[in-house]
Amino acid sequence: MEEALTRTERLFAAGGLVGGALGVLNAPLAAFASARSYQHAAGEAVATPPDLVEPLFTFADPATVYAAYGRLWAPVLLLLLLGAASLYLRVEATLGRPGRNAFSAVFTGLFMVLLGVVADYWLGPGVLGKRAWGASFLMLTVFGLGVYTVGSTWLGVQLLRPGLAPRWASVPFVLAPVGFLLIPLVPNVPAAQLLVFAAAWILAGVHILRTPRTAPNEAQGKAPSA
Repeated sequence: MEEALTRTERLFAAGGLVGGALGVLNAPLAAFASARSYQHAAGEAVATPPDLVEPLFTFADPATVYAAYGRLWAPVLLLLLLGAASLYLRVEATLGRPGRNAFSAVFTGLFMVLLGVVADYWLGPGVLGKRAWGASFLMLTVFGLGVYTVGSTWLGVQLLRPGLAPRWASVPFVLAPVGFLLIPLVPNVPAAQLLVFAAAWILAGVHILRTPRTAPNEAQGKAPSA
């Protein structure tokens, strides 16, 4: 028996989808702004953006532009947390312990990266001091990305079980480690990783919004067939 989504589920799923779209758009902007900022700080020639997007990189000095796109990761991550909550509500009835553990890692990783973004781009060394600022990047952003990657990969494996999610919405979670392989092409952390993470949440949001929810008793009845 199929049930309509509640308003909360729709709101959370839409939030995850919007966050994913914003993340995919912000990743190349943040990466290019980062490169320009470092070039400017080193006294090198600053890369010239294409004419079509030049206003997106020349509205302020390179460091300020980079900080602006870095700060955008905070609302992106908040929206992805909503998306994670919506997916959890969708599949919680058929999740075993491995699935719940995967979600715990996903939530923990996203929250850690969010704290790292706040420390890195919103507070910065002026508030935290250079030592704490550098430590927050390693202990929150980098470690949080790793925690999320492990959780996302395992979550994708769990979602591939029959009756939980279609392959097109499950496999992108398994591909989370690709974010670390993209660093040569998207030379910024966390932009490279969040590009891949965000794309997965776009597809998850589409799946949740377009597919009626299965009643809990029916979902539980399907679980053993996996």
